[in-house]
Amino acid sequence: MKLFRGKHLGWLNFSRTILAVAASSCLMAACSGGGSDSSAVNLSPTARIAALGGNLMVRVAIDANDAAKSGTQCADLGADWASCARGRLILENTGSTSLPAGGWTLYLHSIHRILAVEHAGFSWRHITGDLYALTPQAGAFTLKAGERIEVPFVGEYWYQRYSDLLPRAYVATEGGQAVVLKHNDTDDETRYVDTIPPSADKAAAVNTTPAQIARVSAERALASAKQTAARALPAVLRETAGEGALNVGGIDLSMHGLSDSQLSALKTRAASLGLGGASARVSGQIVGAALPADITMSSGYRLTVASGGANIDAFDAASLYYGVQTLLSLTPAGGGAVPAMTIEDAPRYTWRGMHLDVARNFRQPATIKRLIDQMSTYKLNKLHLMRAGASRFRACRN
Repeated sequence: MKLFRGKHLGWLNFSRTILAVAASSCLMAACSGGGSDSSAVNLSPTARIAALGGNLMVRVAIDANDAAKSGTQCADLGADWASCARGRLILENTGSTSLPAGGWTLYLHSIHRILAVEHAGFSWRHITGDLYALTPQAGAFTLKAGERIEVPFVGEYWYQRYSDLLPRAYVATEGGQAVVLKHNDTDDETRYVDTIPPSADKAAAVNTTPAQIARVSAERALASAKQTAARALPAVLRETAGEGALNVGGIDLSMHGLSDSQLSALKTRAASLGLGGASARVSGQIVGAALPADITMSSGYRLTVASGGANIDAFDAASLYYGVQTLLSLTPAGGGAVPAMTIEDAPRYTWRGMHLDVARNFRQPATIKRLIDQMSTYKLNKLHLMRAGASRFRACRN
């Protein structure tokens, strides 16, 4: 996975440039026909877009996910299942320059349809896909330094996770200039999401299948502290308890068959867990078909943990790598005791993928790199990266 990350980072940056150019071209075509009187704004076009981009912050607060129960006519608004949510867009001036309404349009992304915007000072329209335009009427308000204005809206369905609300709102002026709002140019949803109503994640709260009911029941059967400490993530094929424990403050890798980049990735992972103390000896070698038949396959391995160290017998290099990841998943953050055990493991599926859509919701290259590292931790080996909204541009990378 680390090799993929380095090889394709340049491509990710190139894709972002192409997307940015395309977005700018679209804005010049879509926004030049706005209807506000820019003479109401005592700033040059360049200064105005700079002030808006640097000082305007948009936050979102979701007030109710069951708006129909409080009287909102969701069905009349065209909501599927007559289901809608109520929330507020909060526009705040974080700078020292006043921001008058008029001559600019705010563009927002929403994976749920926006059914209504309930503020007389704004007009709104759906552009395409998840893109919406919110245009303040000239003279409707002036946001002075530190002031804010709340814009109630109704969205289809519900908002239950921070990731339901997308980042990178941007603003465009009548002259065709556009810029992403500085405060919203982030992958950290907590920077622009104020509140989301709590919801009960229970089998009884949704239409459940038998499999869902069984899952919830299993999750309620809490494991003991000892069982939790001996639980590898993801779940392994089989595990046999041993006697004693291995104290892991750090890891001293002696691996025959791993590349330098794989060793570096494992050491980086150990460092991220705070494993900088006394190192436990971790050895490993490729033994191929000497493993039991049901784990004699790519990524299959046997991990033996004893008080004196850990050893990995692996089918191939990927197996060695995943064996160390299993040991790290058993190690407490900051170091600690790992119960003695023998684990024999192999993947149930050769294709273990993760889908990421950067066409509709762009993510910074640093965020994608962190995702790839986490995929590696959980033994996922395929990244399905959706680069554009047409199937011919989709790609899958190892």
